[in-house]
Amino acid sequence: MNRGWTHVAIASLAALLPAALGAMLLARVLASDGSWSLAGSMALGIACAVVVMVVARTRGWDIVAGATAISLVGIVLCLLLDAKWNSVDHVARQLMDQHEGLGLANATLQARTIVGGMAFAELARAQVGLVAGLMLFFAAVGAGFTVRSRLFGRLLRISDRM
Repeated sequence: MNRGWTHVAIASLAALLPAALGAMLLARVLASDGSWSLAGSMALGIACAVVVMVVARTRGWDIVAGATAISLVGIVLCLLLDAKWNSVDHVARQLMDQHEGLGLANATLQARTIVGGMAFAELARAQVGLVAGLMLFFAAVGAGFTVRSRLFGRLLRISDRM
C-alpha cells in the first residue's frame, strides 16, 4: 500500500511542470477579459490528470486525488500570478469603467499608485472570489473526469501496448 502512494506522489510531481506552465498561461488569459477562465481551468485539470495518469500507468481514485491536488495547485498559482502580473491592469480597467473619459494612460498611472501602496497579500486576497472558486471547481472536475473517463482509460491501454 505504501508503494502505491509513493507511485502516486511521483506521478503527481511529474504534473507540477504542466500545472506551472498552465498557471502562467491562464494568468495571461485573465489579463485580457478573463472570459476563458473556466474553460482554461478545466483544460489545466485535464492536462495535469493526463500527465499523472500516464506516469502512474493506472487510473484509480488515488490518481484522481493526486491529479486534482496538482490541478488545484496550478489554479492557486495562476491566481497568485494574476495578482502579481495583472493587478495594475485590473485596477486601471475599473477606474476607466467608473470615470467616463478617463484615458488608459491616466488610468494606468493612477492604478500604479493605488497598487503600489498595497501589499502582495492584499492583492492576492482581492483575487479570491466567486470566479476563483469556480476556477478551482472546474479544475477539479476536469481532473476527476479525465482520470475516470473511459476514453482516457482506453488511450492509456493503447499506449501500454505500444
